[in-house]
Amino acid sequence: MHTVPAIMISFEHITFAWLFLLIPVLLLLFLLDIRRKEKVKKEIGDPVMVGQLTKNYSPQRARLRVALFLIAIACCIVAIINPRFPEKGNAETMQGIDVMIALDVSNSMLCQDVKPSRLDRAKQLAILLTEKLDNNRVGLVLFAGQAFLQMPLTPDIVQAKMYISNASVDAVPVQGTDFYDALELSAKSMDTKEKKYKAIILISDGEDHEKQISEIAQQLNDQGIITYTIGIGTPTGGPIPDPVTNTMKTDKNGQTIITTLQPQSLEEIAHATNGKFMMLENPDADARTIAQALNNMDKKAITGAGGYKSYFSLYSFFLVPALLLLVITLFIPETKKWPA
Repeated sequence: MHTVPAIMISFEHITFAWLFLLIPVLLLLFLLDIRRKEKVKKEIGDPVMVGQLTKNYSPQRARLRVALFLIAIACCIVAIINPRFPEKGNAETMQGIDVMIALDVSNSMLCQDVKPSRLDRAKQLAILLTEKLDNNRVGLVLFAGQAFLQMPLTPDIVQAKMYISNASVDAVPVQGTDFYDALELSAKSMDTKEKKYKAIILISDGEDHEKQISEIAQQLNDQGIITYTIGIGTPTGGPIPDPVTNTMKTDKNGQTIITTLQPQSLEEIAHATNGKFMMLENPDADARTIAQALNNMDKKAITGAGGYKSYFSLYSFFLVPALLLLVITLFIPETKKWPA
């Protein structure tokens, strides 16, 4: 039996909301048709003749047909947009691990040497990976010059994907790239008493402007946290778009800043924590590779806590009434006599 959770509804195809503009257009056409009929009556000029010609016409039924038709169209549009609620799973105990995704949201991630941008491709990987980790708990840390816990560990796959999708360079006010802060916060966000069952997925272009990489890597290793680092970008790099001015970012001398992939720190972190470094090339294939490696780790009992894992679509609750209303309009005549 489906239960509707007490959280905000979402829409699968919200881009089709513009179709609601059809309703006032159709209403306008109906009003223009009424105006045309009134004009024809005046052109005839003989009230008696007009009365004879229109004695069986029912304006009330005509308006009813139009009203039902417009309601049916509105229901069809809602069905296309597909409102939906995340479905709550059972509070079952499963075997899994804790995975923190540390996502770089520094300005350099806006570079488009990887299409559509480094950040968009990184988010695509994180979402695909999250979908493949439905028996584990996932958390999200966003970092640039500072790190912020965007989402604590949760079994709610829908919630995790939502937070990842909304990640942007505006989420962290301090620019730069600080692996130490990101990794330290990720580690603290997991059970510090356990020495295993934990992993960090660090996704970045590798332009770490801080130090102490070896120190934090050793701390992760001591806590039994395996770190997989994902490098995104190209060695030749590219300029950094400025979304505010719609130009490319420049340095203090007015020269265009070129950001390049610098994987050395990423490789060092992965090696020091018995993890693995890999270049992001094919998000789907890379997500499968990482998920397979995580699934091979030792697991612990995790309570699902009824995490949201799928959607309960409501489109049928609008599509069926829409079809019924359209059928009804076919049998409502504009005359005063109903069909036998």
